[in-house]
Amino acid sequence: MVGKVITTSLRDVKYVRADEYWLITRGGKDILGLSRHIGLSPSPELFSRYCYKWRGQDPATWWPTYKSVFERELQTEGKLAELRAIYRLVQAGKTVALVCYCSDAEHCHRLLVGEFLAQHGIAVSEVEPPPKPVQLALSL
Repeated sequence: MVGKVITTSLRDVKYVRADEYWLITRGGKDILGLSRHIGLSPSPELFSRYCYKWRGQDPATWWPTYKSVFERELQTEGKLAELRAIYRLVQAGKTVALVCYCSDAEHCHRLLVGEFLAQHGIAVSEVEPPPKPVQLALSL
């Protein structure tokens, strides 16, 4: 039996059922139930660049650079060690949730980690939270 990887924001982690929950962020508080794996977060330099230069800007202006830099970072030994650990867990049938703070998965490093894993044969999906109930306005 082969497992899978689910990527999600911290906001939506409540919709994920996994064997392991990995918080793949550089900063922020530790969260009960999530093990921090800083090795899969952006480097301090890339994280700082995002925080102080790009945050709040149109992603079209910075995402291609961010993506290129982070994809190179994924080839470094520290990140490869973490990626291999995920691979072993998935091969053992485990579901691993990769969690970060970003609400926009399209412009987040968790997307790039997921793409890397998918290129190596691992099933990866972004969590799909249930739709919000529709509120009907009824007049009596």
